[in-house]
Amino acid sequence: MGFKERLKTEFSFSNLMMTHPEPHLFVTMQCGPVHLYPIWSLLWSLYHFAWIIMDIYIAATDEHDEGRYFKYLTNWGYLFLVSYQWLDTVSAMYIHLRRKDLIKGGHDAMPWYLKVVWVLYNITNSLAVIITMMYWMLIGSSVHAESISKHALNLICVLFNICLTATPIRLWHVYQPVIVCFIYLIFSIIYQKAGGGLIYNLLDWDKPGSSLGITLPLLLIAVPLAHLCFFGIYKARTAFAKQFCTGIISTVKPVEEECSKEEDKDCIKEEVPNVVTVDDLTKETFSLHLTPGTTQRSINVSMTPSPILGFVNTEPEPTP
Repeated sequence: MGFKERLKTEFSFSNLMMTHPEPHLFVTMQCGPVHLYPIWSLLWSLYHFAWIIMDIYIAATDEHDEGRYFKYLTNWGYLFLVSYQWLDTVSAMYIHLRRKDLIKGGHDAMPWYLKVVWVLYNITNSLAVIITMMYWMLIGSSVHAESISKHALNLICVLFNICLTATPIRLWHVYQPVIVCFIYLIFSIIYQKAGGGLIYNLLDWDKPGSSLGITLPLLLIAVPLAHLCFFGIYKARTAFAKQFCTGIISTVKPVEEECSKEEDKDCIKEEVPNVVTVDDLTKETFSLHLTPGTTQRSINVSMTPSPILGFVNTEPEPTP
């Protein structure tokens, strides 16, 4: 497929939706053992959960906080990150334990909970970039552990996820973080006009000109650019995997028809042949089964009739 065809496919209307033909990609690593993903997700979930509990406790016991924890974009972003991470962990564990058919590539229907995870994933990624960039460039430079966790490690977590997991990214999904940032923009206006005071000194809606001069470029340029960068990383990651992950432990097992004792006795488990035998070659037709999810998509064999085997390879033998 050429560049124009790939671009046309990427910008197709169907990519606006939260559907994907390979849902197993959302709960597997790009390369490596199939069961590594739930462990990876759980470790990040435990880390972020510990920090969010500590962060809320610090805010609740701070005399100067006055219950205004939820007014900051930083806290919005971190709550989105924690929500994504925990729902991702629960979904991954459920699928790996109860939906092994999906892991093996046997179904192409996207479960609703993976759609929610995908939305949170897209929002969390862009918010992490915007929050980190705004904080270190425009607002402050605190190096306390709490600040580092919410203004640096959040972005590191996002980058690790994008680089190592198999979760796809669609260009059209940029509208999701843009909508969340727009909602926060409206919230900041209402909060200040209702007497809550300034949230950030740079965001003063009594001076709408200067505030719009900061927020509109962030909303219309910075967020889409961050999403575009993540899309580029995703494409580079998949290209790298096609070149270097072939032969490494596959993240997806072959599709098999699984039969339990409780099911119909006539149900027969389909075995996937490992080799093509001479008996197979004497048949008029035979099939090869490939493992779903690997970079190997097809095997091209040129065959012609033979009175002995029925078919032989017509490729010329290499000269010594």
